[in-house]
Amino acid sequence: MDTELRTYSSEAEAQVAAALLRAHRIASRVVVLDPITLAGGASLRVGSADFARASELLASAASQAVPAEEPAAGSEPPPPPDAIEAGLAEIRRRRLFLWVVFLLYLPVVGGFGAIVHDPILIFCLAVSWMALFAFAGWRVSQSRCPRCSNPFHRRVLYHNTFTRRCLHCKQPLRPRRAGGGASPTRSSP
Repeated sequence: MDTELRTYSSEAEAQVAAALLRAHRIASRVVVLDPITLAGGASLRVGSADFARASELLASAASQAVPAEEPAAGSEPPPPPDAIEAGLAEIRRRRLFLWVVFLLYLPVVGGFGAIVHDPILIFCLAVSWMALFAFAGWRVSQSRCPRCSNPFHRRVLYHNTFTRRCLHCKQPLRPRRAGGGASPTRSSP
């Protein structure tokens, strides 16, 4: 059986991991040596001789405070509000372009057919327009949320081109109105 070396940032983390491994091996009655390497280079071996101390180590390691993990070096702070608004404006532009291509299909192809009476040219324009519509739809589906950087309109098995919020972080596509979000209506007497 291959043994895997794991590195822990503190001895308390290593003791918790070792105790959990021991408890698991007691339950499954498997005796395997598992080397655990600490951040300083010291190693801690978990073996069958330590089974009696598993509960003691687990209790003592759990009582010690393990420091919280620092954010990963690659994680970035959230983008500024103007960058988020610029990203949302780009998503709105892409959606508007999709709607314009969709709504202008019949007038453009029909108008072209009324002017040019060649069915092959009309067919070529219609297929080209459909390809443009497919490209515009693909661009909308590839839009990423400027706040969380996940696809705005897609989840794993779900897609909604008409969503008004990011399907991951719930970032609204349009900012809330100053008047509490109510739409302007006629005032009653």
